[in-house]
Amino acid sequence: MGRRIVAILGVGTLLFFTGCSKFWSHFHNSPRTSKVVLAGKKWREEGLKKERKGEIEEAVKLYEKGCKEGDGVSCFSLGVIYALGKGVERDLEKAKEYFSKALTGLEEGCKKGDGRSCSDLGLMYQKGVVVEKDLEKAKEYYLRGCQLEDSAGCVNLGVLYITGLGVSKNPQKAKQLFLKGCQLGDGAGCGNLGIMYLKGDGVEKNLSKALL
Repeated sequence: MGRRIVAILGVGTLLFFTGCSKFWSHFHNSPRTSKVVLAGKKWREEGLKKERKGEIEEAVKLYEKGCKEGDGVSCFSLGVIYALGKGVERDLEKAKEYFSKALTGLEEGCKKGDGRSCSDLGLMYQKGVVVEKDLEKAKEYYLRGCQLEDSAGCVNLGVLYITGLGVSKNPQKAKQLFLKGCQLGDGAGCGNLGIMYLKGDGVEKNLSKALL
């Protein structure tokens, strides 16, 4: 079967298909680990708590406060919510507006050492969201996010390496990145490791490890 990659916007993940294997890549709602203090970040964190409880209306209000204070991740989260129509009426124009607002804040946050800002920037460049698609930049931002202990950066970079998207396919690097994401509490990282062992994709097939 020829390789095909399909991205599906869902609750908290992008789902990638490569051949018959499935790999998850977080773009939203995964663990935030950065301790960097940024303007508006407290609203981001409170908004995330509400969103995880399914209280989307309250989450939106909190993200809006964070976005107004310049937190790029808050703006990005709003863009995702409106793009998906998650608990709100789907509005692609509003989503685009929030993604555009996110860009400057994410760049600033990443420069200051906020890993999630770097990871979200990586996704914007990978998918070409209000910026020109650039897989090299996506890789660089994911790597920076991962180095700053953001699980999404590790998992997303791992997906690039397991699929060979914009990089030379390297299952061993993917395995290391998924493992780090998993150790940082990211379910997608753990799930991707399981898939690799289940399918024997770049690793020796091991059902015991797949089920851990």
